[in-house]
Amino acid sequence: MKKKFGVLLSVAIGLTLVNGVGQASAATYTICDNDPVASNCGMYFGGLPEGGTAHWVYRTGAGYNNDYRLIANASYPYETASISLRRPSGNFIAGSNSVYAYINSAFTSRTTRYWVFPGGGVVGNSVGTLNQYNASTGWNYVGSFNTSGNWDRLDIQVEPQGQAGTNDGLDAIEIVSP
Repeated sequence: MKKKFGVLLSVAIGLTLVNGVGQASAATYTICDNDPVASNCGMYFGGLPEGGTAHWVYRTGAGYNNDYRLIANASYPYETASISLRRPSGNFIAGSNSVYAYINSAFTSRTTRYWVFPGGGVVGNSVGTLNQYNASTGWNYVGSFNTSGNWDRLDIQVEPQGQAGTNDGLDAIEIVSP
């Protein structure tokens, strides 16, 4: 019963974030899903564009918009996946930005590192790590990062840490900007 309540609470909070209920008017919320039809998003695997020969498997039946990506760490440790967020209506504003990841029960990694690359650059900053196995289903806070300039693109990279017998996942990412 306790776990069911926690899952329902996570879903309610996630829906609240997505629908904008209760959001502070000063903040800007940008959500990018791994879904291939998303208009302001791109997805890249280990430096390969969508459709490359990466080992991140596309799955349906769970997750944000009912789909997600999964990689088996035992077979392909450290192979990264990135979501490229674009804000066509404006820039990501300089200041502190928060990163949230949408997690589901298929994700079993104990340590997944998240990176941010402002402007799609080659120099990234670690945002934080997330224990995907123990994380609640739904939106989970990963960490924050500061930008010193305005950017119309942010790349968020997921880096598996090579733990045998676990699966890293990548689904929707949310950036909360000032």
